[in-house]
Amino acid sequence: MSKHQKYHGQALVEFALLIPLFIFMLFIFIDIARITTSYLELSNSVREGTRYAMVHVFDTDQIRVVVHDYAPSLDHSLLTISPAKGLHQVTITASYAYYPVTPVLKIFLGSDDFLTLNVQSSATLAPLYQ
Repeated sequence: MSKHQKYHGQALVEFALLIPLFIFMLFIFIDIARITTSYLELSNSVREGTRYAMVHVFDTDQIRVVVHDYAPSLDHSLLTISPAKGLHQVTITASYAYYPVTPVLKIFLGSDDFLTLNVQSSATLAPLYQ
């Protein structure tokens, strides 16, 4: 019996043992990319809402519309927007409940169901509206 014939099925067994790990890692990387994309989109939309609130009359409903318009791929039912006007400053805080696809990622993130993404943006009001 030659040495090559003796280890004929070894590669198949190694592949069968490692492919679930590779698939699991692929799904974790995809989920982390989705979290990053959601956070960046939320951050951009809150920043645009703050820019709108700086130069326009402080209308909370219209600010929410602007933030929603700049976050088209986020589920708007999971998005909470809280605009606040100070004496010389406007602050918009938003939180988004992100539900990971990978079940084990929930355990690593320390959450049972979802991960909360929080973003805050502040800016000084235009002199006309102070």
